[in-house]
Amino acid sequence: MTVNKIILRDARPCDAEQICGIMRNRLVAAQQYRQSDLDKMQRLLAKLFGSEFSVQNFPIRYSVIDSDSSVAGYVIHTHETVRSGKQVSCGWNLLPEYWGKGVMASSLSVLFDQFFAVGVENIRADYFNGNERCKQMLIRLGFQPSEIGVIERIRLSFSQCCLRWILRMELSPTKWVKVKENRPPTLKVESRCRNFLDLYGEFEVKRQS
Repeated sequence: MTVNKIILRDARPCDAEQICGIMRNRLVAAQQYRQSDLDKMQRLLAKLFGSEFSVQNFPIRYSVIDSDSSVAGYVIHTHETVRSGKQVSCGWNLLPEYWGKGVMASSLSVLFDQFFAVGVENIRADYFNGNERCKQMLIRLGFQPSEIGVIERIRLSFSQCCLRWILRMELSPTKWVKVKENRPPTLKVESRCRNFLDLYGEFEVKRQS
């Protein structure tokens, strides 16, 4: 399959079915949380896309990856304000027919530029032990290993109904600048995602009111 055009945009209610369809893909599902809840999740996402919603008081967004007018994958990102500053936690899935073409790495590169442009100090990503494809992409993007505390690991296991061993990697703005100098994106991606600085500002006002 040849990838001609990639557009990164905010998710819409009509995307919920396709996003959950990606999660149900046999190869994707092997590395996916909470497969048993996908029907419920699809209904929930359809209601929440396009509105403000949060996890533990932090805003969460889905960005859809369109390739030639077809949904190829998505990125989920939770925006947190922690003691050290703004932080983003990311997860993503991509249809297998797009694997190995630079689609996800190029899309993430555009998102990371937008995150760091609004003052994000840290981007982190979790993955299952044994998911070498994800691990190698994270390394190429400049991520470095990090630790998950015991309490958080227990919380993740219960909240996600997951008994798999979870690993974490993190990316700093300084490391990202070095990566971009040596490894430019392989594909051109047009971003139509809304301004993430506005997202932080809107949510901070809501938290304080």
